[in-house]
Parts: sequence; C-alpha cells; structure tokens
Amino acid sequence: MSARVGGVISIVGGALTLYGFALQILKENPKLLQAIFTYPPSSLPNLLAGETAALEATFLVLSIAFAASIIIGGVLLLQRRGLAGGSITLTFAVLSLLCGGGWGTGFLLAFIGGVLGLASQR
Repeated sequence: MSARVGGVISIVGGALTLYGFALQILKENPKLLQAIFTYPPSSLPNLLAGETAALEATFLVLSIAFAASIIIGGVLLLQRRGLAGGSITLTFAVLSLLCGGGWGTGFLLAFIGGVLGLASQR
C-alpha cells in the first residue's frame, strides 16, 4: 500500500518540479526556448567553450528529462515495482535539484515518494 502512496506522491512531486522549471524559463528567459530549437545538434563545441545560451539550453533539456523521469518512477511505484520506481525517483529527484531545482516542494514530495517506495520492499 505504501508503494502506491509513494507513487502518487512522486507523480505530484514530478509534476510540481516540471511546473517549476517551466515557470522559471518563462519568467527569466523566454527566448531560451527559441534557442533550443534553433541550435544545431553539433552545438557541443559551443557548450564546451562555455557559451551561456548553449549551457542554459542544456540545463533546461536535462531538467525536463529529470522531471519526466521522476514521473515515470512514480508510475512504476503505482504498478508495485517499489525497488525500481523508488530508485529512479530518488536518483532523478536529487539530480533535478542539482540541475536547477524547479520547486523545492516538488523535490521534497518526489524524495518522500521514493523513500516510501523503497521502504515498501519486504
């Protein structure tokens, strides 16, 4: 039962994290979305050279991927796969916090959901 509760909490946490990232982008730098779609796939040298827009775009894409992974971990917890779902949720919750945060509430809910999912293992 606690794995399902952890799954619901993780999904809500992942959604809040994703929402926090979206607000952060729209509030601070809306032109960053345009930069993501106009960069060629070979922009890795620009990123390594420290170009700010390429770095911000990379963090944005990683942040969205991490938040989506938290939601996927929550769905796994709902399917009673506590070890896999809890591990995925905890790992990507910490990575999303390091990558830019989103909202602290989303991180906290995802973290609690992952811990509940791992604790449900017998």
